[in-house]
This record gives sequence, C-alpha cells and structure tokens, in this order.
Amino acid sequence: NILVNRYGAPEDIGYLALYLASDESEYVTGQIMDVDGGTNAHATTVAQFRETGSRTW
Repeated sequence: NILVNRYGAPEDIGYLALYLASDESEYVTGQIMDVDGGTNAHATTVAQFRETGSRTW
C-alpha cells in the first residue's frame, strides 16, 4: 500500500529538512508534510488509516 513501492529511510526526512531550511521553501507556511511514501493517500478516513497501519506495521 506504499505508492512509491519502498519503505522509508532516514534520508527521506533529511531531504525534507534540507528543503525546509533552504530559500526554496520561503513561501511554505503552516503545512503538515507527510513523509510516508503516499500511505495516507490510500486512507480516506481515520478508521481506515488505523486499519491499514495496523496491518502494515
């Protein structure tokens, strides 16, 4: 159920941190950025997300 077809790595969080620390992100404010490989894209409700998460992990 992971859209990018691989498990995440610590570097994935690092890439987001580098982006947010760069000038390229100066227009980004007040966002929640999921670094989950697209897992949230499959869950349409909280209950469905919990069910998917419990089966995945």
